[in-house]
Parts: sequence; structure tokens; C-alpha cells
Amino acid sequence: MARVAPIDALVSLKTTGKFGYSGGFGMLRNGKARYGFYHKWCGIYHIQTSSTGKFQAIVNFYTPTNPRTPAQQAQRARYGAAIGAYRALTDAQKKYYAKAGSTRGLRGYEYFVKKYILAH
Repeated sequence: MARVAPIDALVSLKTTGKFGYSGGFGMLRNGKARYGFYHKWCGIYHIQTSSTGKFQAIVNFYTPTNPRTPAQQAQRARYGAAIGAYRALTDAQKKYYAKAGSTRGLRGYEYFVKKYILAH
């Protein structure tokens, strides 16, 4: 049987000693999930757009692959070099990129990295 702390009873239902299924749909709280990890209601919820409008869709959980191809490693090296170059900028240079990026809908950091990667 669940016990409710008397002080917390007015504020919330803080229970202890309860085991079994939770009250939510696939949410883990004070026990195991009722529907499990691989049930059709579990997954990543996102909004999709179609010709008839927007609707909510569920995508299954997945682990992305990391092939570590030479092209991927080269792009990561370029991105790392861009970050290092941005950190080496002075405050005046960062303000310049912030102002230039704001006219294009980007932050200064994003604008600098874009220009750096395109140049290298």
C-alpha cells in the first residue's frame, strides 16, 4: 500500500513504497511503464506538414550511425578549425560579425563559421 507523507499531502501526492505500473502513458514514475519501451505509443513525437495541414507523427527510436568516412572527418576538422578561429577573434571583430550576421538572420558566431567554412 502506498504511503503519503502528511506534510506533502496538501501540496502533492508524494508516494513512497509503491511498485508496479505508472499512471502515465509510457512514462516511468514510481515503477515500470505500463506500455513499455517498444509500444506503438512510444517514440519521438514531431510535427509534420502536408498539403492538408500540420499533424503530429511518431517516429520510432533509432541510433544514428557514425560511418567516420574521410569526408566526414575532414568536415569535422574544418568545423573545429572554424571554432578555434572564432575564439581567437577580438571583441571588436566579434561585434562586426554579430552586426553583419544580424542583417542575414544569423548570430555573429553562425555567420563567422559559415564564412570560414565556405572560404576553406
